Amino acid sequence: MDSLFNNDAKQVILNRINKLTPDTKGQWGKMDVAQMLAHCGQIMEVAIADKKLPRTFSGRFVGPFVKQFLFNDSTFPKNSPTDPNFKIVDQKDFKTEKERLLNLVNRFQEKGEQGLTKHKHPFFGSLTNNQWGMASYKHLSYHLNQFGV
Repeated sequence: MDSLFNNDAKQVILNRINKLTPDTKGQWGKMDVAQMLAHCGQIMEVAIADKKLPRTFSGRFVGPFVKQFLFNDSTFPKNSPTDPNFKIVDQKDFKTEKERLLNLVNRFQEKGEQGLTKHKHPFFGSLTNNQWGMASYKHLSYHLNQFGV
């Protein structure tokens, strides 16, 4: 399974992000492209320890069962539920959010496995550094698929 720690996989993600435009439409879901970029940025901030969020109630009970699906080659189902900590409902600036996400993806890899958060994921709980790399790649790929890139 791909990981953001893999240089080639990271470059594929960066190239896909760079294909987005302010007019790119989602194929499912409620977010526009700028909101999706902001959403992905928030999760990257958690991974690189820029932001710490509390565990969700549902995550404490459901997260451990769902976590097993993070680490295989299956994709997330369309319209998968979003953790309330990561919902973006306000308007965002496309250019700002795109630059921010590109920087966060690069920072993720630069920090390396030892530079990631030591806190639990708000929904999935404890993740190893390797699991953060795989989950981050899979999450970004899901949303880039959502927007057709």
